[in-house]
Amino acid sequence: MKHTLMRLLAAAAVVCGLASQAWAQAATAALPAIPDLAPLSVPIDSAATHRSWASGRGIYAFFASDRARAVLRSAGLSVGDDGLVYIGQTRNSFSQRLSSHFNGTSNLGTSLRSVLGHVGWKATPVSRFIRSHFRVAMVPLDGADVAAVEANLIRTKTPPLNLAGVSNANSTRLEHLRRSLATRPITSTSILSTVAKGAALGVLVELPVTAAVEYLHVRNGSKTLEQAALDGARTVGTAAVVGAVAAAAFSAAAAAGVPMSAPVLLPVAVVGGGFYVWVSADRIWDALDEDTRAAVEARFAAAAGELGRRIDVQGRELDLQIGHLREQIGQLREGLPEGLREALTGSRMVPWLGAAGASGVR
Repeated sequence: MKHTLMRLLAAAAVVCGLASQAWAQAATAALPAIPDLAPLSVPIDSAATHRSWASGRGIYAFFASDRARAVLRSAGLSVGDDGLVYIGQTRNSFSQRLSSHFNGTSNLGTSLRSVLGHVGWKATPVSRFIRSHFRVAMVPLDGADVAAVEANLIRTKTPPLNLAGVSNANSTRLEHLRRSLATRPITSTSILSTVAKGAALGVLVELPVTAAVEYLHVRNGSKTLEQAALDGARTVGTAAVVGAVAAAAFSAAAAAGVPMSAPVLLPVAVVGGGFYVWVSADRIWDALDEDTRAAVEARFAAAAGELGRRIDVQGRELDLQIGHLREQIGQLREGLPEGLREALTGSRMVPWLGAAGASGVR
């Protein structure tokens, strides 16, 4: 009994394995044939401006130059002679997908940053490295399952910079490089550069608003020129500190692995920008003298009154038109039964049927 059960289990395992293999072969056979991608590759700048790649579904692949292959190999990755390093998919816009690789928010960008940091090229931006040393090929697949095609290509081609769907020496080495990037200490030079950029941005944003506010205070006599200059310097300095802190916070979040992509940055920019515009407008309004504010309020009141008057006029005209339309509908309702009776009995011609219609009824 025991041997029989073991034989049955072994047979079931063999059947399941054969069925799984047959299913995988059938699924692979159903996928569209993909041509050799290397001859289709073009320079990155040509691909970014290629109109046929602005939208659509498809598979794309990056190929590395001889210099880039040497860099990847020096980081411990194995690269084939054709230079294939990454395969990806796009479901709507290739140009948008390419942009995500340029700004370093994709898996490819993170992997390249880890490689460049390991070989001592950490000062080289990912976008510059891709533009200078990569070529790209794309195959449109409008009616195919691009995810299945991508998975099959990654499984068969094993590009060194792909992690999803790959388990080999390259993927193990790449994961180690990415972990090293996440735990690598931040240098004082990079910290100072980030803080300086954030402070400069804060000054550039705040300086025009502060200049306008302090000028209005001086003009209306609420501050002396020296006091306005001192207050303006304090405000701009505060903006510089806020910009530096914000830049350092975003840099720390990116180093911790938080993706700094459009879905994350756009809401922050919209909310923060809207709040800053509202506060700045309030500051400028408070800096105006009483006469100017009264004049502005009078103009707004006059404009609002004129707009209300025009809306009232248009509303009355619309009411008149609706009234005329209702009268015409009422007349039609009253005349329609009588007209139908006369048309059916032939007692007299129905004016709105016309002479031909009346003669036909008779």
